[in-house]
Formats: sequence, C-alpha cells, structure tokens
Amino acid sequence: MKKLTALSALIALSLTACQSAVDDGKDSIKIGLITPLTGEVAALGMDILHGAELKLKEINEAGGINGQMIKLIAEDGKCTGSDAANAAQKLVHVDKVVAIHGAGCSGETLAAAPITEEAKIILISPSSTSPDITDAGDFV
Repeated sequence: MKKLTALSALIALSLTACQSAVDDGKDSIKIGLITPLTGEVAALGMDILHGAELKLKEINEAGGINGQMIKLIAEDGKCTGSDAANAAQKLVHVDKVVAIHGAGCSGETLAAAPITEEAKIILISPSSTSPDITDAGDFV
C-alpha cells in the first residue's frame, strides 16, 4: 500500500509542471486511473483504486496542488488490452487528464501506452511487470 500511495503522490507532484493541460486552469487537475475493477483480478484493481483515492484525499485536504484540487477519473480496464485502450482513449481525449495512474495489468499498460505516448500523457503502472513496458515510450 505504501508503494501505491507513493506512486499516487509522484503523479500528483509531477503535475505541477503540467499547468497548460490542467482543466483549462479552472477548478481541478484531472488524473486518470485504468485498473481492473471487474473480472478475475478486480480485487487488485480495487486496492489500487482505494490507495489512489486515499492519497488524493490527503493531498486535496492539504490544499491540493498550487491550490487546485485533484479529481480522479477511474476506468475499468478489466485486465484486457482492448478495454484498457478504450479507457485510455476516453481519459486522454474526452476527460483530458494530465496523467494516468495504471494500468493494473501488463496487457492494459501495453495497450494504453501508444495512446498516452502519442498524447504525451504520463502513464505510471504500479503493478505491471512485463519487460516490454520499459520500451513502451518516453511517457510510460
């Protein structure tokens, strides 16, 4: 759990340099989360979600980042590449997040990576283990 909250903090702190992509400078900084919330490894995904929520609550209660609150937008990657790719597309192009925490599974991460890489959106995975992820891009 400590690693998970540390990753959440890392994402949140890295956002201070992303002001141009921050919700048009308005109320909140949007961070995406892709993790399995349903399916065989939903327990892992729920732990990741709860850890991220706890850390973001702590950051927001302390005043957010530069006075802006952090908003978490969670998407169910179902531990599959196609669902994670769809989630990444939504988070990047519809929700306009500045970073994505996740994905929970290697297949999710590898499917989301080209999307986040093209958009120059940071993608940090707390639990993916495939060695291919090290070559997935500069923003992964």
